[in-house]
Amino acid sequence: MSSLLRTWPWRTDDFVLDHNHARQPAVCLDPDGAAHAVWLADTDTIRHNWRVTEIRHAEVDGTQATLRTMTNYRQPVMTPRAVWGRRGLELFVLARFRNRWLVCRPRSSDKWSPVFRLDQHVLSFDVTADADGRVALVYQARLGSGCQIYLRLGTDSTPIEVGRADIPKWRPIITPGKSGRFWVAWEAFHAGQFRVFARQVFPDGGLGPVLATPSDDRFCLDASADVDREGRLWLVCRCVEAWGARDHFLNADAKIVLSCIGTDRVLTTYEVPIE
Repeated sequence: MSSLLRTWPWRTDDFVLDHNHARQPAVCLDPDGAAHAVWLADTDTIRHNWRVTEIRHAEVDGTQATLRTMTNYRQPVMTPRAVWGRRGLELFVLARFRNRWLVCRPRSSDKWSPVFRLDQHVLSFDVTADADGRVALVYQARLGSGCQIYLRLGTDSTPIEVGRADIPKWRPIITPGKSGRFWVAWEAFHAGQFRVFARQVFPDGGLGPVLATPSDDRFCLDASADVDREGRLWLVCRCVEAWGARDHFLNADAKIVLSCIGTDRVLTTYEVPIE
């Protein structure tokens, strides 16, 4: 446990959480408004022929920040997730162990609690918990020559395919909705465009219609989402010119698209240019 440095002495809201080898950060807020950031940090330590990766957790509350470190010896490790659930802060990480992919709760340096056991080669994932403490997992896995998004509601559930199998999909996100429902969103390449899609998931595992954010013949990427008190999904993504357009990688003529999505349609969309 240690204190964290501020980026600038005259600012009260910036902290340097890590200086070296930090990657794949994630964050969540607790009911009191404190921020909990987690990330991976590679070290120079070698144990049992593995390079040690640390899961680091920083709690930032007002002007005070505290760093906690949990060491992981299992490789490879993918993006950690921080979720505030009924039991407080829960950390999840995706790890490979004996040719199986596990979504685990890291308890200590050598003790893990597997939450989901996956038989597929997982490329990316997201996890969340609703107000009742039910954990939901969404992940991208290989399907033939392409990829598919799979959903699991609860630790003992069977995987549910999300979307059509003939459309490659990746970067899934999941967020809890109202009355035991969840929203799932992902990117997909469809009809010559990169689009962001979303659909509602019901408590029994049923799926609502697939809804796409407006693209205006552009590519939509890098989605993030949250749900309001009415159960509507607010989905934000970056909308850029198609690949090969001049100065694409400099974000020329790019914009941020924010969509409000109901249970069966996109209700409204806002566009914000990037200057």
